[in-house]
Amino acid sequence: MSDLLEFHFTLGPVQGFVAQSRRTRDLWASSYLLSYLAQKAIDEVAKVGGTLVLPAPSDTVESPKASHVGPAHGTVPNRFMARVPEDHAEALGEACVNAVNQAWQNIAEGVWQHFVAKVAPKGHDTRKIWKRQVDHYWEMAWAAGDEPGLLDRRKNWRSPAMSVEPGEHCMMMAQFQELSGFERQRYKERRSRDAFWEAMRESLGALDLAKDERLCAIALIKRLYPKIAHEVMGHALDAQSWPSTAYLAAAPWIARVARTLPDDAKRYGDLVYEVGGKGVCGERDAAIKSVRQHRKETGRFTTLDGNFFLENALSNENATPLSADTTRRDELLEGLARLRKKAREKGLGEPSTHYALLLMDGDSMGKLLDQARTKGKGEETVSRALTTFADGVPSIVHKHDGVTVYAGGDDVLAMLTLERALECADKLSASYKKAFDDESIDGATLSGALIYTYYATPFRTVLATAHHLLDDVAKDATGRDSLAIAVYKHSGLGAVWSAPWGHIRNPNNATIPNNSTILDDLVAAFEGDDTRGEFSSSFFYRLRERFGLLCDRPLHAPGTYGELVEGLDFAKVLAADFVKGKKTTAEGKAPDIEEAEDLMKLLLKVSQRTRRIGGDNTPYEVETNPKTLGIDGAMVVRFLAGEGIKAREGGQQ
Repeated sequence: MSDLLEFHFTLGPVQGFVAQSRRTRDLWASSYLLSYLAQKAIDEVAKVGGTLVLPAPSDTVESPKASHVGPAHGTVPNRFMARVPEDHAEALGEACVNAVNQAWQNIAEGVWQHFVAKVAPKGHDTRKIWKRQVDHYWEMAWAAGDEPGLLDRRKNWRSPAMSVEPGEHCMMMAQFQELSGFERQRYKERRSRDAFWEAMRESLGALDLAKDERLCAIALIKRLYPKIAHEVMGHALDAQSWPSTAYLAAAPWIARVARTLPDDAKRYGDLVYEVGGKGVCGERDAAIKSVRQHRKETGRFTTLDGNFFLENALSNENATPLSADTTRRDELLEGLARLRKKAREKGLGEPSTHYALLLMDGDSMGKLLDQARTKGKGEETVSRALTTFADGVPSIVHKHDGVTVYAGGDDVLAMLTLERALECADKLSASYKKAFDDESIDGATLSGALIYTYYATPFRTVLATAHHLLDDVAKDATGRDSLAIAVYKHSGLGAVWSAPWGHIRNPNNATIPNNSTILDDLVAAFEGDDTRGEFSSSFFYRLRERFGLLCDRPLHAPGTYGELVEGLDFAKVLAADFVKGKKTTAEGKAPDIEEAEDLMKLLLKVSQRTRRIGGDNTPYEVETNPKTLGIDGAMVVRFLAGEGIKAREGGQQ
């Protein structure tokens, strides 16, 4: 019997494939397809007498699955480890590559035959472009042996990435040529290009291909394969349960209005349907818990496309095309204005224009595996803990008004409403630790990146920022077991802040027991009724200038810290400035300087650089540098408090 070797396999590109998405369903479809193809490689392990080690060899990873609390999501990581007989390792490597290619080609050909073939004659070399892109997209690498880091070294042998293709480029994946094959510079070819895509659009419908979209083969496969999944994958997929970013942003307001003003909500839904036709109900299966429970009493209201709840989106003819009488757009805007006015009068606030994207990843997996081996438990205990955690992710995300895009191994990608995202990240971190504690494995931690972003910010921008925050900020700069937060407003990146979970949750930071984090505490203080006037004042605007004057450098770039001037009681300075801007209450009560100082001391806890230090033979601890000062924690508080006030009292979008 031959010796057993560790066998490692990886499939990519991951971030590029997933991040290059224009819609939430593209994001999900990318992640799901990658997971499905990885499973095809994993299926080859048992055929050569091998044993899967990571991910866990259990029913939970046999296929990307549908959760009982939401639509199907990918559960299989793009990288796996197995033990295989030495004399079968090379055959397994070839079999994994062939299995992925065969499954991919089957899906691609299904999309071609069902959706592209009949339109292809209107293009120029469309089939040739298709084959070039489909045949050379995936990057796969495998290695077998007992040396550490073997696969990472093997990946360095890869051929250079494909260069940018000629012609007019895809609007989703810009490195690829769009499928019509015509050049836009020439008037005649531009007309032929438009005719090709108009024929494709008539065949597919506006929900599958927007008016301005011209896509490459890879992007079109991502968009369309769920429609024929039963044929090319062997099981059906629901591509209709993915809320748009606009819908995610507005969902808490939609739920409040549906609960409190059901008749008014129903009237607005009927008006939108009358003007726009069937195409307006693009969110009919969106899996947002707080919204779905009000669907019976509000008719079409909760199924409307998210753009019909946001004035800026509804005003934009390109963002919100109407299939019926386009002259009635003003009628819809007036209807939305009436509903928003009535909602404000009832204290329901305004719809937000921001949602949250959450990316999380386990820390120091190698150390956890080493610990399991040292304790004689084997890697299987780590695999079980990861499976337990991943199985619980969809339920936690769903309870917090979100949808799970991917949950496999120690990785999570989810999209949530703004109001519940921080609490969700906190619960996932605790769940990860518990899964390992239950297997008697100590020190398991989960880091995360939480992006509060304007609904129209491109996914590639949001995901690139999330990966940067997770790897470079939460893990490297903050010491792992940390959360990094960014705020993307309509104008761009507004704040980047991070801290260890031990500091974010530390009860010594809190003054309001029911709030789970220091950010909750600060947000509650600044959005409270008694500070409504102060919050809307220039205090936070002046704060950046104050911070810059009191340390050694301007604090213009998000995420930067300065050094504080020595010998200064900074909390007193801030408190005096805060009280100066406060108004005397209706009862004639003057601002309280001591209360203001306590609030400013709490604000300083998110304004000074905090990181997790230790490791190896030294216990981990949270360290705050009192000599540093940054504005970003305060800007995160200002953003969240502002959103809370808008939700409660109304305000401008």
